[in-house]
Amino acid sequence: MQQHVDDRILEMLRANDQQVIQLLYATYYTPLRKVLRRRVADEQTANDIVVELILSLWEKRHHLALRKPLIGYLTTAARNNAINFQRRQATDKFPDVPYSSAHAEPADTALLNEDLERIIQQSIDVLDVKTRTIFILSRQEEYTYKEIAAEMKLSQKAIEKHMSKAIRLLSDRFREYLS
Repeated sequence: MQQHVDDRILEMLRANDQQVIQLLYATYYTPLRKVLRRRVADEQTANDIVVELILSLWEKRHHLALRKPLIGYLTTAARNNAINFQRRQATDKFPDVPYSSAHAEPADTALLNEDLERIIQQSIDVLDVKTRTIFILSRQEEYTYKEIAAEMKLSQKAIEKHMSKAIRLLSDRFREYLS
């Protein structure tokens, strides 16, 4: 049944049929909202992210190479949108406030911190989608490997391998930076 629905959705996207938005909403709204409720503070935010995701899928339909089952792609996209939302929210909570001269860091330290943050983000961005998602869930969302394995329907061993891969890449990048 789900395969038939996914086939229909892909067909409608290719045919530029706007009614696909309603079908996406009817089919995936509830499962995506459930995924997001663990990541965002309130129901309305989860709802907004799902709606934005469905509209974004419609807008980018010509540029996406979607495959069945769609739930995998949509779940990953929903998680990434939640992470982006949380990042925006964090920067909104802590706007750039000029330091007084008494609290200012030495210029070299501030530049090093900026470089380090940039290298960390670039290193995370280089990871493949699954490894990046696992790394973010573990290090930023503070999920246990067991929770990540359950959420992503993978074995704990697979989660450990992805984390090892991510940490190895980050270590290599830091070694390059420090030398």
